[in-house]
Amino acid sequence: MKFCPQCNSRLISNECHNWKCAEGKVTEKRRPNSSWNYLYAKTKPCYNGCGGMIYFDEDYKSENDKFIPLDAVTREPHQCQQNILSSDDPDYSFTPQTSQTQKTTLSYQNSNSNGNTTAEILSHVNDIKYFDVTKISKKDLFENPIIEEIVEGHNEGNLGIIHYEHSVSTEPEKMPLESLKDIILPEILDGIAKNGLKNGFLKYQVNSIKSILAGKNVMISAPTGSGKTEAFAIPIIQKILTGYALGVYALLTYPLNALIDDQISKINKIIERCGLEDKIVARAIHRGISQAARQNIIKETSQKCVILATSFDFIDWHLTMQTNNWKALCQPAKILVMDESHSYTSFHGSNVYHVIKRMKKYMGNIQCVCSSATLDNSQQFFSEMFDLDENSFESIKSNEGRKQDIHKLFVMPRKMPQRETMEMLSSICHKNRSKQLVFSNTVNNAEILATNLRERNPGMRVRVHSGVIEKGDRRIAEGEMRQGDLDVLSCTPTLELGMDIGQINVVVSAFTGEFDKFVQRIGRAGRRGQKSYVMCVFEPRDAICHYYANNISEYLQQDHTVQINKDNPIISEKHAKSKEIELVSSQTFDKKPLWDYANNMNLRGTSGSVKIIIPGKNSVEKNIPIGYYQLHQKALYQLNSILYEVEKFEKTKDGGKSYLEECRIIDKNKRTLPLVHTQLSKTQKKLERKIVLSENNSEISLVYGIINLNKIITGYYKGNKNDNIQVLKKIRGTSHPNWKDLVWDSKHSAIEIHLPLQSSKSNNDDSSSDTLTHTLTHVFVNAAKIVTKSDSGDIDAYFDDNDDALYLYDNTANGANGCSKVIYDKFEDVLDKVQSLLSNCDCKNGCPKCIHVSEFCHTNNQDLGKQKALEFFKKCSKDND
Repeated sequence: MKFCPQCNSRLISNECHNWKCAEGKVTEKRRPNSSWNYLYAKTKPCYNGCGGMIYFDEDYKSENDKFIPLDAVTREPHQCQQNILSSDDPDYSFTPQTSQTQKTTLSYQNSNSNGNTTAEILSHVNDIKYFDVTKISKKDLFENPIIEEIVEGHNEGNLGIIHYEHSVSTEPEKMPLESLKDIILPEILDGIAKNGLKNGFLKYQVNSIKSILAGKNVMISAPTGSGKTEAFAIPIIQKILTGYALGVYALLTYPLNALIDDQISKINKIIERCGLEDKIVARAIHRGISQAARQNIIKETSQKCVILATSFDFIDWHLTMQTNNWKALCQPAKILVMDESHSYTSFHGSNVYHVIKRMKKYMGNIQCVCSSATLDNSQQFFSEMFDLDENSFESIKSNEGRKQDIHKLFVMPRKMPQRETMEMLSSICHKNRSKQLVFSNTVNNAEILATNLRERNPGMRVRVHSGVIEKGDRRIAEGEMRQGDLDVLSCTPTLELGMDIGQINVVVSAFTGEFDKFVQRIGRAGRRGQKSYVMCVFEPRDAICHYYANNISEYLQQDHTVQINKDNPIISEKHAKSKEIELVSSQTFDKKPLWDYANNMNLRGTSGSVKIIIPGKNSVEKNIPIGYYQLHQKALYQLNSILYEVEKFEKTKDGGKSYLEECRIIDKNKRTLPLVHTQLSKTQKKLERKIVLSENNSEISLVYGIINLNKIITGYYKGNKNDNIQVLKKIRGTSHPNWKDLVWDSKHSAIEIHLPLQSSKSNNDDSSSDTLTHTLTHVFVNAAKIVTKSDSGDIDAYFDDNDDALYLYDNTANGANGCSKVIYDKFEDVLDKVQSLLSNCDCKNGCPKCIHVSEFCHTNNQDLGKQKALEFFKKCSKDND
């Protein structure tokens, strides 16, 4: 037992949690050994039979020198779940949220876990068809200590290797520069040789250069890291030299500001090495660029030819407001390049389609170029995005990638949760002098993972990289990684695309439903051809992960297609309004009255954001609805490895403002989850169809349209950051004197599903019917996520008892991510997956393999009736005879 030297309070995790203590500092942090045998192999079920997993540590002993059991999830002194749940304190008991106004609903609120113990969650992973590790060559094991230790973890049952492959490819054959003298100007060829391309070009690059020089519209589709930037930048530079003197010639668009800055640096190097910096310059312009810098770019257009890189978000604002930035910098461009075009999916892609359509009205016959990672429908995508006939452009495809030596592992945790397994894998790689990107799917998980890695690995240099961290801090993190001054960047998808961040040789990624996202993430590793290791860590609580773990070839062979929904009613309505504002803006000098509209127009599918205000720091933003879920009054929010509490929340027209203060030490390891009530207010139908289930005319009616939801945050749960929600304390907002319920309305594209429930309801009591509808809601969400290849936050659900209608809706505020339309179009596939999930799992009452959901469920995956769901579908499909 250890005590604080300042206040004599007992230390927890070797830290003083007495907030009155002047010290409150870590006196001697526990430093766990980073190996499977330290934590994984030493875990065991709690002796009291509560279902939790415990382990022991030399640093944690009582005054009598006896070991204190530590919880394997929280790494704090273990408290039995059974004891906690039997507490007389009503605030500690979990009660499902039910009322006449709030129906069965799932809500993605960045929950870390539902109400199942670790033992219950992980007991289902042993039925998976794991990879035969004896097929891994002895040579690979001997030469790769990282692989050897992961295989050891597999053999000891600490994790399961679902799939392993070792891919080695040599440098692809290239066309020598000498053979291109008739195509490329001498000064550019000389510069290319100095830019590290002296070995020549890939065949697809040469074809791209020829087509762009010929003035054709071009779609380039090639693997990550194969030189797509050079394929369009070099012909643009040459076209400038042969016929364009001043002004903006090419407009390059990227989905992320950080990517804009990164690519501009690359293009300027080519220009400088060609000795053309006195004639041509590449510049970045986006919301992070100051007004003075923008004015300097406008001045430069009268002195040089400018290649301008920006985002469609920036273009849309200035197009709508008809500003000088649009008229002087964007409108004059002769070439429009959409780089990383495979990222313009769902609502973002549909919004960008409308922006391009509005741009072309002013820009005339502009040459269009798309650059993308490998797309299976690249021609269709280009045709739809730019409204061009498929025969009117060149489609150039390549499967030739860079030199690589890469080990790929797909892993299912078997004794610890997903994030803990990612931490352990990162720690193993760190021992082998690696440079890592560790991808989490949420900011919260990225922050916690970084904190835990520092504690687990003394001396490990870790930073967090996410969209809510200040731009300056992100650039520092990127710079430190490039310079070799960091070991790990714990990041969100902000680093998924295009950027070249130093000598990365390890990528650890949380599972994502779309395989191509994983491909983009691992594309950051081994970009110099060095040996690299990439790992996808599945989520043992997620039915989609279990499905793909048992059907891994289906995951690896997913088609990569991007569909553009031109007729999305929500998005079309927004851009019709934007065109009206454009007209008004073009005729008025004072545009301030129109700013509110332009500021609220968001191409990424939300209708506003919550500003995060911290004393002494620049404000950053979090899009709603996630901003509401995570930044409501009294919420705990971790940012850049510091935990804050929301002291005040102000609702605004375009979202809100959260005023944060650093947490007291006593709350350092806590977290909060919001208590949300949801009510359907109205629906608007667009499409309808029916599906007949059997010869006795049982049928499902489908309606695709728009729904309006009213949501209210009335309180929150609070407790240790790794605890199950059952253990968190429920705190009603009314217990705080200045509390105001956070209320908002949102519009969503949705599919309304009418199931034939009448006979099931007539033969059962109300509670049994509620169990059936709750179960059907869960299994339809899981099946829909498989079919749409979506992640946890993309689809939400609502069941209306009054109308026997299940709504699956796009989980964006006043936008649409396209999932509900896919569900409507492919509902037969969804139905097949529903029945597959139910029938192919041998559990009795439901488990993480079939009907449990990993999102926040108001009943913690309790009160489910898998057998009732099976009986329902059996009855529906029964023939008349």
